[in-house]
Amino acid sequence: MFSTRLIATSVALLLATTGTGGTNQDTTERLVMAFAGVGEIDGNSVAIRGQVGPANFFENLRSIDSKNGTVFRNSDGEVRFFPDRITVTLFIIGPFTKRARDSGPDAQYMEGIKFKAEWKRGVERRPVQAFRQLKVSVTEPPDAFLSRVIKECWVYEFVIEDSEVPISDHLILDVTSPENKRLARLSAHL
Repeated sequence: MFSTRLIATSVALLLATTGTGGTNQDTTERLVMAFAGVGEIDGNSVAIRGQVGPANFFENLRSIDSKNGTVFRNSDGEVRFFPDRITVTLFIIGPFTKRARDSGPDAQYMEGIKFKAEWKRGVERRPVQAFRQLKVSVTEPPDAFLSRVIKECWVYEFVIEDSEVPISDHLILDVTSPENKRLARLSAHL
């Protein structure tokens, strides 16, 4: 039991340190807006990670600290807002206990998971204008190391449509079980 939790925590920390936020320093590196967290399904730990797109929006995006705060720029100049249409790809990887790995999560349960998206500025949260799930599928884990231990990964794809959302806002994603139990609350920001 202890070793399972240790492995799950180690994997979660590994996932959480791979590009899950912005930077406060001048940089020319590509900024990534991503989710990373840990959840529990049927008493078993799962890793949850996700990527916000479209990739071409984030391609040349960089943050620059100035005396007036952080400024976001790309090759066209200052960027103040997210695009009107963004995508989210979310991976639920696990479970991490051997007993649960042998059978994998229940497909009906995984297809019944619900999601809610909100924007957050400071402590104020507000719903996105439009949030749609495009598809759900099962594949191998995206990480070669994990694919040796975990047999499958659930992939959820979404689109968010909203206008004039400041690029400094956080995107909050609530993950809820079919029985309306919160599995995770994730935050992605630059």
